[in-house]
Amino acid sequence: FELLRMTWLNDHELMMITQQMMSAEEQARLAELSTRNGALTSKDQQHLQWLRNRYSEITLRKARAYAVLSVRSGKLLLKESHIT
Repeated sequence: FELLRMTWLNDHELMMITQQMMSAEEQARLAELSTRNGALTSKDQQHLQWLRNRYSEITLRKARAYAVLSVRSGKLLLKESHIT
């Protein structure tokens, strides 16, 4: 449903979506938990899973926005950009 909703957004709104990122704090915490030596607590495991899900959601939204923009422009925008 999100992709369908995105078709109603203007190009500026879609470009704003393509620029979304996790906060610096979230990125740092994701890196820390992902590379931590030793066992994670249950709370840390849950937080790591939440951060991974958040990263996936942001990446998917960006890809969808680029897809809509690509169709509108007739250009391969994903090939020209850097998705992070």
